[in-house]
Amino acid sequence: MRGPTLAILSAILFGITFLAIRIIDSTVPSPSVSFLRVFGGFLIIALVTRLKSRFSIPEKRDLIDYAIIGILLTLVMLMFNYALVIAPLADMTLLDQMITPSVFLLSLIFLKERANWNELMSLIVALIGIAMINPFRPTSALGSTLVLGQAVIYAGIVVFMRWSEKNHKIDSIFWMMCFASLFLSPFVLIFGLGDIINSLFWIIVMAIFSGLAYLTLSYSLEYIGADLASLLNTIVTPLTAVVLGVLFLSEIPAENVILGGILIIFSGLILRMRFR
Repeated sequence: MRGPTLAILSAILFGITFLAIRIIDSTVPSPSVSFLRVFGGFLIIALVTRLKSRFSIPEKRDLIDYAIIGILLTLVMLMFNYALVIAPLADMTLLDQMITPSVFLLSLIFLKERANWNELMSLIVALIGIAMINPFRPTSALGSTLVLGQAVIYAGIVVFMRWSEKNHKIDSIFWMMCFASLFLSPFVLIFGLGDIINSLFWIIVMAIFSGLAYLTLSYSLEYIGADLASLLNTIVTPLTAVVLGVLFLSEIPAENVILGGILIIFSGLILRMRFR
């Protein structure tokens, strides 16, 4: 039970992180928030790797791979964090679950993996779920476009990691976040920190909880497969974000968003069936 428990805890921590970003809103420029989120997480993971004496410098080829992942992760953070500020929390976290179907599609194209009926059915159900949410309505069109775009980019990270034989263990996450922090750091100089004092509590919550989320995710993968961890994240993260959005932001999702979100989550369950 340790693996599933850690995966569920990781998903809850991600949900709280998303709430914190939403509450920070525009008091701190979104690009700077992205840096603070990644750098805070990096410091926590760096501390843990140092305490466990697990720090090691990868070979040159691996460093290049981590730098590429860092660039892609930078784009993901910039797009997703800004979307959380300009659109409803529930909509964005539910649409973010399109990462799983996107991984399936990119694996077909770039890794030449063969599809089965479960995967095709999962994709169809996910697309129906998106249509029900109606993401491109005027109030959330930009946010939805950004979230769906970053979902494809994050899926690209997953596919690239498979191709380069990387994993989500703590050493790999350390270097990914190290490079992402480096690439995001100029945005602080460009955009500044805004009214960071008034948002300091939620900035700290975001940074710490984001780091702990990645940390618990990496430890969960030592006990369970990535497929089960992904499934638990697909279910628990949006559920956490929706509940917190109602409690802290009084954002009550519309019926079509709830039904569409259920279908997107269900698509992950269908995809999970192929491992049974």
